[in-house]
Amino acid sequence: MPDPRAVFEHPEQHWDFLTASDDTEFEGQFFDRKEAGRVGENGLVSSKKLDGVLEQITGCISAFANTNKSGSLLVVGISAQGVVKGVSHLSDTQRSRLTGFNDFLSDQAAQAKFFECTNEAGHQDFICLIYVPYTSRRICQTLGNYPRVWTRQGSQNICLNQSQLEQLRRDKGVVDYEQADCCVYDVRDLDLQVVQEFRKVFLQDSGYEYSDEELLYQVGAINRSSDGYNFTNAGMLFFAANPQRVASASFIRLLRFETDVENIADRGLPTFDRKFTGSITKQVRDIRSFFRESGFFKLYQTRNLDGGFLEVPEYPLIAVDEAIVNAVAHREYAIGLPIECESYRNAFVVRNSGRLQQRDQDVPAEFSLEDMRLNSAPRNPKLIEWLKMMRDERGAEFVRALSEGTRRMRDEMKRSGLPAPIYKMSESQTTVILFNNVQARDGEFRSRSVSEGKSVVIPKPHGEDVSVTVNQVEAVSSLVDALKEVPQACLQVGSLLMVKTTGDDGRSMISARTLTALELRLLETNQPILRYPDRILEWINNSLMPNNEA
Repeated sequence: MPDPRAVFEHPEQHWDFLTASDDTEFEGQFFDRKEAGRVGENGLVSSKKLDGVLEQITGCISAFANTNKSGSLLVVGISAQGVVKGVSHLSDTQRSRLTGFNDFLSDQAAQAKFFECTNEAGHQDFICLIYVPYTSRRICQTLGNYPRVWTRQGSQNICLNQSQLEQLRRDKGVVDYEQADCCVYDVRDLDLQVVQEFRKVFLQDSGYEYSDEELLYQVGAINRSSDGYNFTNAGMLFFAANPQRVASASFIRLLRFETDVENIADRGLPTFDRKFTGSITKQVRDIRSFFRESGFFKLYQTRNLDGGFLEVPEYPLIAVDEAIVNAVAHREYAIGLPIECESYRNAFVVRNSGRLQQRDQDVPAEFSLEDMRLNSAPRNPKLIEWLKMMRDERGAEFVRALSEGTRRMRDEMKRSGLPAPIYKMSESQTTVILFNNVQARDGEFRSRSVSEGKSVVIPKPHGEDVSVTVNQVEAVSSLVDALKEVPQACLQVGSLLMVKTTGDDGRSMISARTLTALELRLLETNQPILRYPDRILEWINNSLMPNNEA
């Protein structure tokens, strides 16, 4: 697809494109074309017909100006079939109305020019080319008491309702959502640990002492009012112990589905569902700890020839972490939906409200980080500033610049032999997908371990359902056959645990048991025990004894 500005400046070089016979080859996110009204029996274009053309032009310019950062082009005088109809049949007054954009739209900088050409009848004629630059930090809308606003979605101009208009205002920075009043400030609502940690980094080079209220006011977390202080939206999310009291959907939800991501429409009920609440830094800390300690993701383990175990995670946790932290930092908090992290057999999906914003480019509906480099245009600059200042429990920044974080996601996935993250965009949502290539990796690690005669451990995620299915039994039978020459193995398939051990005398023993819901939860939080086939059954029994802390 050519550049709209280049077509505007040099239409003769793009004539085949301008006159494409199929409208789908021309119209799209950045291009549109219209006829300039049909001639009536009197040889003129009626005012009513011209009004219809102006209505289409109005919607198109507004949509282009509000949506496309790289500019757009509207062509008047060519039909949907690429036939040159021209604009010579319009009077001088009608042509002036056609290009009098300031008479019907505000906050636009559209440029028009007439290009001489030959019409379908072989006569000299003109078409009108209208280049529409992006309107930054303003809304291009119609004039009057009840203005209308459009945005562009593919080849369609969408007239916005009030809620969509409010979102557009937030997206373009016309309204500062972060600094708007949220609720009355009360010191009892604060997460004092977050405040104290923030105080250390914010005042480390300062010679002044601040009260909590003075500190929060200076950084923009609270606003002064005649009655005292009010939390800003950003301040409530970052410094309150329970922001969900006011912003009920401001949490992270983690789910697991026992199907492939391609079956998302028929995925059924989740086998795992957990919320992470509190301030946004607490949410990030808690979900990081959960992933490190719970064994939520598969961990491929095989004995190293030099001793010990070689461990390869289902996903590089750095990539998972970056996807979630970026969602926390860049989500549209005014939309009442939580961040949703969904684990499927072959993918991990992170969704957050709000379309990904870029400084100087438009992002396509779907792309891979392998093919595109992102440059952050923060939706929540205040939250990102604070997150950059804070340190997690390991001393690392909570968030980096989006361009650095996304490159790290791509590189970590590549090091693990996995494809680069996929982004999918809608008008009000950003989705990031990490694929795990699980079938190929399962087969590779099983065959490698069997051929080397080493013990293999393959923990399998599970939910609350502890029934043993026929497929599980068949899977275990197949693995037992494959591991005939393996001296030790500990296999968990759903709720079925199979343990193989070999004594000093060379005699092997296989034990199998159906795990209860309590045993499943116990194993889920203690995955490393799966590395020790000779100890696991005793460990489970001891852990479940009365008065045992486990």
